[in-house]
Amino acid sequence: MKRWEIIDILREILRACGPHINVGMVWLKGVPESAGIGNGTYQIVIRATFDEKALSCVEPIIEKYGLKMTQDDGLWIFTKKENGSETVAASASAA
Repeated sequence: MKRWEIIDILREILRACGPHINVGMVWLKGVPESAGIGNGTYQIVIRATFDEKALSCVEPIIEKYGLKMTQDDGLWIFTKKENGSETVAASASAA
């Protein structure tokens, strides 16, 4: 994903689901082109606690943007699915 796209998605996640997520840290991680994640070079990494409400809140957002969410050692990693959409809602950019 591109930086601007990640910022818009992250804003939407935190605006919609923030009360349900205990966030410790958020950062962007570079992704090599050879990783098979097309159309971008970054992924979102969040060190956070997601309860059931947070997961149910985040799921529609990751589907909307064609993301894949994985957990690895207390980190939640959001990457673009290979066939994910490049479209970011204009309302996400307006915040």
